[in-house]
Amino acid sequence: FPVTIGKERTNGVIFWHLTDDAPEILNNFVHTVHKEIANCSFPIDWIYQQIAYAFDECEENDIDNITIEPDCYYSDLYEWVKDGYARAYCDEAVSEGFCDGKDIDKTVMAGNWLAKDRIYRMVADFLADNPLEEYEYEAENER
Repeated sequence: FPVTIGKERTNGVIFWHLTDDAPEILNNFVHTVHKEIANCSFPIDWIYQQIAYAFDECEENDIDNITIEPDCYYSDLYEWVKDGYARAYCDEAVSEGFCDGKDIDKTVMAGNWLAKDRIYRMVADFLADNPLEEYEYEAENER
């Protein structure tokens, strides 16, 4: 997958991004995922990271054979839930019965899992229609 970590923001944070030679269809897909998951067009590091992980796993395995887990550290979960879109996934997790909403930790985990599941399914659908072997790119560096 033509994504790399390595560019640094002015505040010192290293972030994920597509390589310069990524195919246009992939750029469009990444923007679509951001729009559908977070209802925004600007990049969100967590979403980029999950897209990269999903591509890695979905290229090797069928989506039904992948175990999707919520982030395992509370610090990561609470960093994720700071984004406005994340709270909507927590609300949806409660309304869909994944949790009862009484335990904040379980609610955030369920919302995080739901967001990851959506990203993984979007990637699996994309790969079913657009095998990456058809595109040539040169990764800037391996993860």
